[in-house]
Amino acid sequence: MKSSPVPKPMDQASTGNEAISDERANGNEELFDFGKIVDRLRKGLNQIVALTLLGLVIAAIGCWITSSTRPVPTSLQVIYTFPGFDKGEYPDHSKFQGNDLIAPQIVSEALKREQPEAPRDFQSSIRGALLVEGIIPLAIAKNQERIRASGQTPPFFIPNEYKLTLSLPRTFPLSTPEREHLLNEIVDIYRDNFQKTYADAGLLLDFGNAFESLKNADFPEYEMILDSDIENANHFLNDQIGRSRTYRSPTTLLTFSDLRTQLTLFSQIRLNEVLGLIYANGLSRDRSLALVRMNYRIKMLEDEVSADAGEEKVYTDLLAKAGERAQSYVLGIKTQAGQPVSEAPIIDKGLIDSLVANDIFNSLVRQSIDMGIRTKRAEATLAEATRQRDSFARTDANDQSVIPAQIQKSLTELNIAYTDLISKIRTTYSDFERQQYADAIQITSGAVTETLTQSLLLASGFGIMLGGFIGIALSLFGVYIDRHIDSKRST
Repeated sequence: MKSSPVPKPMDQASTGNEAISDERANGNEELFDFGKIVDRLRKGLNQIVALTLLGLVIAAIGCWITSSTRPVPTSLQVIYTFPGFDKGEYPDHSKFQGNDLIAPQIVSEALKREQPEAPRDFQSSIRGALLVEGIIPLAIAKNQERIRASGQTPPFFIPNEYKLTLSLPRTFPLSTPEREHLLNEIVDIYRDNFQKTYADAGLLLDFGNAFESLKNADFPEYEMILDSDIENANHFLNDQIGRSRTYRSPTTLLTFSDLRTQLTLFSQIRLNEVLGLIYANGLSRDRSLALVRMNYRIKMLEDEVSADAGEEKVYTDLLAKAGERAQSYVLGIKTQAGQPVSEAPIIDKGLIDSLVANDIFNSLVRQSIDMGIRTKRAEATLAEATRQRDSFARTDANDQSVIPAQIQKSLTELNIAYTDLISKIRTTYSDFERQQYADAIQITSGAVTETLTQSLLLASGFGIMLGGFIGIALSLFGVYIDRHIDSKRST
């Protein structure tokens, strides 16, 4: 009779592992049993709603209590588009800073307009509550982060749009409309100052004051003063024609070309009449003193011509020496170019020497031409001054009792015409600059103040989310507040 096989005893370790795996499987089934999750949420629905409402109430009450002491921001956005801003400069090349918008004099002027009788500490509180922040576009920020992550230093970026913020408590003695109006006043004053400095620069031109200088001058000096002033005006108009040939002022209805034509006619007709009377009759209040001034001016011009001629000779000699060496560099390049490609250096020394020599030669040519023109101008001025002195010395100075009255009459008419012409130039230039800088400073987003309603809504939303999350978490863990309260009451 065959013996039946004896069953092997079960391994205790394997039995324990199977039990643990069964428990874990049961736990996972319980954890991801959506039916039980829904059942727990359904059972805890009351406490979820209660905690959500409790969070809403607590957040709203807390926001209401802290609203009186919490700073309330009032902000607007400003953009700058004037020339030179991309370099961080104003049009006159002075340094630009974002805080220029809230400079002390600007804030003080804005407060005077808004609160004329405000105390001194009021102004200090306002200045401390103002903040200017640059707005960096998201694309620029991402690009800089990408460059910084690659181990490189990102280029310096100057934002062209800034945010001006005034943060004051709600109980501060300044209403919401007054705060918004104050920010607008600050921007308006800053814009007005900019317009006066750059757009109204026609009032600060370096010509148009010739007749102020004529009050203390003798008759022979009139030509020098008036010619110099008219020459400056002519150079200015030529520059403006280069900037805008077709611009026409809406005030004067003239272009810069029209003004240059009027200036030319003025110098050829009206000015020549007065100067002709002066030199034809040899007029002077003190002839001996006038001759002394003329001789001294001629001496100064002779010294200037001598100095310019000496400097011109230096450049001419250097130019001649540089021209002698130019051929050797060219030959060096030809000999280098004749080598095989494999033997030729990567950087040809002869070519580098030739480029350096050509650059020096061109620089000497430009400087020599400039000095030659400067010398010729000085010589022409000297010749004209000498001619005037000789003509004045040869003129008979007898009986000049009637001529000065005629000169004074002509000067009065000349002054009226010249003042009118300069006024047209200044007005046209100011109109042109105002048009150029019309959009230099713009408000892109009007002043907005955070209201109490917005704060309450934000706080209430936060309270609702926090209370709801707490209620849901307690329900998922099987903790029910209402049942615990009922069990304690029954106990």
